[in-house]
Amino acid sequence: MVTRQFHLGAAQQAFGVIIPAPNPTGELHMGHALNLTVQDVLARWNALKGRTVYWAGALDHGGTSTEYVVAKNLRDEGVSTSDWTKERWRSPIGAWVDWITPKIYDQFRKLNLTIDIAEMRSMGDSIRQEQFDELLGQLRRSGVMYRASAAVKWCPLRGTSIDKLDIVREQALIREYCVRYVPEGRGAEPVDIWIDRPETLVNDVALVVSSAHPLAQSGSPRSVETPIGRRIPVRVDDEFFDGEEAPLAARITPGHCARSFRWAEKNGFDITRAYDESNLMEAAEYRGKSRADAARSLLADATSAGRLVQQRERQVMQERFRLSGGPVEDFLTEQCFLDMGVLGERVLGMIRERKVRIFPDVCSKTVIAYLEQILAVKQSGANHDLSDDWCISHQTAWGTDLDASDVPRRGNHGAENAPATRGNGSMHIANMRLSCGLWSFCANRVYASSAEELRDLSRNTVLVAGLDNLFFWAVPTLMLATVLDDGLPLRDVVIHPLIRDDQGRKMSKSLGNVVVPNDMLGTYGSDALRLALLWRLDLPKDQASIDEATVREARHLLDGVAAAVSSMQERLRTSSTAPETAVAGDDAQWFFSKIDDALAEYDFVAVMQCINDILRMLHDGGTLEDVQEMRRRLSLLPLLEPFAPELVRGAHPDGGSA
Repeated sequence: MVTRQFHLGAAQQAFGVIIPAPNPTGELHMGHALNLTVQDVLARWNALKGRTVYWAGALDHGGTSTEYVVAKNLRDEGVSTSDWTKERWRSPIGAWVDWITPKIYDQFRKLNLTIDIAEMRSMGDSIRQEQFDELLGQLRRSGVMYRASAAVKWCPLRGTSIDKLDIVREQALIREYCVRYVPEGRGAEPVDIWIDRPETLVNDVALVVSSAHPLAQSGSPRSVETPIGRRIPVRVDDEFFDGEEAPLAARITPGHCARSFRWAEKNGFDITRAYDESNLMEAAEYRGKSRADAARSLLADATSAGRLVQQRERQVMQERFRLSGGPVEDFLTEQCFLDMGVLGERVLGMIRERKVRIFPDVCSKTVIAYLEQILAVKQSGANHDLSDDWCISHQTAWGTDLDASDVPRRGNHGAENAPATRGNGSMHIANMRLSCGLWSFCANRVYASSAEELRDLSRNTVLVAGLDNLFFWAVPTLMLATVLDDGLPLRDVVIHPLIRDDQGRKMSKSLGNVVVPNDMLGTYGSDALRLALLWRLDLPKDQASIDEATVREARHLLDGVAAAVSSMQERLRTSSTAPETAVAGDDAQWFFSKIDDALAEYDFVAVMQCINDILRMLHDGGTLEDVQEMRRRLSLLPLLEPFAPELVRGAHPDGGSA
């Protein structure tokens, strides 16, 4: 089915599929089975049309999930990894990947996929890394990639920056402290503010208030004394509070609050932080102390000065790193970024000009709305999360190396002396979205080496991804396409609904709430699972379900069809009428056109209506006596090959026609 010979100039005879590379965190679940089935249907259908199909694959697209699973296994075994270096981590992670990869490949075979197993690779192997390095070099030279110190999402437990899409919100009990800021002079009331990280008090650089606050009134003080006795200025800025009318006040801690960082950078304040990536204090009088020790000292100082008003424990919705379970905080560190203003504008143009099609339309509209919002925020200069550029680097142990040594550095007033990450910021790991996007370009490079070959293949290539990967895979791929020399590596993006667990949660191997298809495949076979999944597939919906009863129903139907086909074939062989090869009659041509038109728009509901009609006609043909009618119905059988390949193979074990 899948061949590796590319014939230049035969663009309409080629079809490519980009597989969103599964992480080797465990065996594939039902969501993967749906994703791979859709890809396989498209690959087989295009082969049926006479096209040469190219479908390579990869594993381990991000690294963070794989690293997390190995860390969890080690913790369960009682192994302490707190002092492990990056190099020490790589051995057990590599051993895990080597162990789980054959199991995933075996699932590919059991799912009866036509994927090119010979070209399946880890994205960290030498060939993929060489491709990645070349593409990363193009990014560094593009002008949209840069290094900068900024307050990013950070996991202090793992010491790494975090993609915003990797954050979950969970109930947590935290301790808060109400501390007092005292205005200079007499008459003005003190300002009490609740904080939860006392160690950041050394990072206060200003107090910002709304125009409705008493400190903003005529004759108000120009500065306040912090709870630890430092003098900082007062500034009035309603925009900081998004136009809220209530009297509001906030401390500006640029090293530990993204909102504070953006405000301080815009208003020319020094950009510093209280502690470093190792959770050790950087402020002079506390340098080298742990955050916990510094917090205790600072609270003691505030208490002795009468500035600790009260404290409490409170249940809050806390941001946590999905993989470590640790709390997420804003933290000033040097990372690599891509300019979202430039990329967002280009991708919008690409979608609006139909250079790329996103299915279903609701997903296309979602991407457009997201990019329009980013551009609006950037143009307005608002202090908003969407004004931040895309952070593309991690400090994890496992993943694709991202050498930032020659990446241009950007810095505004006050940021020139901002601290860099460990290793002077020269080596990072590409984060998941960057790695995903880069793999989309590597996929076609497996089969095409020249720029012309890549363009030809890309015109007929599709990326199929789950709804959760719309912003993990599709959007990063489109953004990178606007700056990489290869151009757009695909024509269509197909987003399918998620298969959720019995609690309505997304299935995740790293979370352990998956249903693997192995048992159903063993009991009912790949055709039955494929049909059951496709029966439930409706792209505009955000979720799908699958249960054993539906797979059992599909198996029962397929068995009936197989028996009917066998009966018709046997009666044709023994018929006194001269034998004839079943040819595509009017029904076959009609169904072929209907299915082809529906697949061109990825309307799987319409596709499966046709497939169900064909299955019914074949099933009911088991009682026919009319020879021509039997031949007419058997001529429909090849159209089922992309959807139930085992059924068709069983009817024609030698690969011949009906």
